[in-house]
Amino acid sequence: MSNLIETSEFTPDIYQIETNDDVLGGENGIANAQARALANRTLWLKNNKADKNGSAANKFKVANAAATDEAVNLAQLNTKANLAGSATQKFKVSDGEADDEAVNKKQMENALGNLNITSITGFKNLIRNGCKRVNQRGASSISAKVNAYNLDGWYYDGTNFTQYIEAKDFVLSGTYTLSWVGTATAKVNGVSVPNGGQITLTANTQYAVKFNSSDFIFAQLEYGNKKTNFEIRPLILEVLLCKRYFEITYNAYDGHSASTGWQSSYTKFVTKRATPSVSIEILYKSDYFGTDTIIQYPTENGAITGVKQTTPNRAANYYIKVTADAEIYPI
Repeated sequence: MSNLIETSEFTPDIYQIETNDDVLGGENGIANAQARALANRTLWLKNNKADKNGSAANKFKVANAAATDEAVNLAQLNTKANLAGSATQKFKVSDGEADDEAVNKKQMENALGNLNITSITGFKNLIRNGCKRVNQRGASSISAKVNAYNLDGWYYDGTNFTQYIEAKDFVLSGTYTLSWVGTATAKVNGVSVPNGGQITLTANTQYAVKFNSSDFIFAQLEYGNKKTNFEIRPLILEVLLCKRYFEITYNAYDGHSASTGWQSSYTKFVTKRATPSVSIEILYKSDYFGTDTIIQYPTENGAITGVKQTTPNRAANYYIKVTADAEIYPI
């Protein structure tokens, strides 16, 4: 038994066997004419696959001349991208789908393979200080003090490290993905979530992301059903996000009222998520007489801060440290 001899050409016509034809086999027999024409076309398609750049024209050449869409019946370029981020490119030739090898084998995988359409891009990570770079308190470690915040955003209770995310940050209800690097395990509002796993969250609801050990970094909670690369934000932006909850700033007073002994000024903050508690520490004072009385009238944007000497007729200069705390604490 022998095989058909294929020729790499786009045979223009497929012969129809008529009722009066003698159905003969062999190399040039009518019985093999249709199969030979289709085999020629298949070989031609294999040798003239779509160009590597994936151009929209998808040019095919026949006898060194560009064939028109009608000549090769390149009928519909179907792009189907689903919400899970997968994408396929289907090309139809002569009413039959060509396989990956015949037409652009990679099927745009380089461009679309990692696309996550359901993910919000730009500040997609709802966790602040997920890479543990911000340390306004100057803590020696994330676990330096118990029942306290050490590194910004992470509350340590002696066992777990928790970040409370305010309700305003959750704009959308739906599926969220939690991911990190490290051996720690995680829960969101008490529900265990595997690394790279999903959880359904509700808009306008406060959530607590809790890790059972300090062996985690690049923590990310993002909207969507697919884990994406960790969002590395510029440090100045990460600090500002942290200062919405906690901030240390400084102010200075030069002289005071001779009649009352009061010195006051307005200390501005990064806008807090709520009215913060404010504490003042005097770092430096000159010509000190008597006892200091500290006052503050905080708002979300700042506070009137001041000190008073019991001997009002003597001048004094003050340099103060102002701490504004709007962190969320466990109840």
